[in-house]
Amino acid sequence: MNRGGVVDKYIGDAIMAVFGIPFGHTKDEDIRQDAINAIAACIDMHASLAELNKHLEIEGKPPIKFGIGLHTGQLVAGSVGGGKRLNYSVIGDAVNVAARLEAMNKNVISDSPYNLIAHRKDI
Repeated sequence: MNRGGVVDKYIGDAIMAVFGIPFGHTKDEDIRQDAINAIAACIDMHASLAELNKHLEIEGKPPIKFGIGLHTGQLVAGSVGGGKRLNYSVIGDAVNVAARLEAMNKNVISDSPYNLIAHRKDI
C-alpha cells in the first residue's frame, strides 16, 4: 500500500488499513507522520475514485461512493486467535473508533489525527 500503510483485513465492503505498525511508534514526530500518511492515502483514494467514476460515467454506469473513518491512538498489534485460526490483527479502542466513523458512510476523521496535522497548510 502506498504511503506506508498496511492492509490489515477486508471486512465485507470495508478495508481496514493501519499506519505505523509493526514499528510501534512512540515519538510524537513519528506518530504525526503516520497521521499525515494516512490522510494523504485518503486523499489519494478519493483522487483515484474520481478518475474511475469519470470512466464509469462515460460508460453510463453509476458512480462508486465510499466512506472513510480515520482515527489515531494506541492499539495492540499481533497474532490473535489460536491453533489453526491464528491471524495478525490490531485491536483496541482506536480501531473501534475508526470502524464506527467508517460505518457512518461519510469521510470523517476524529479530533485525534486532526490535532496532529492541523498546523499543516499543505494538507
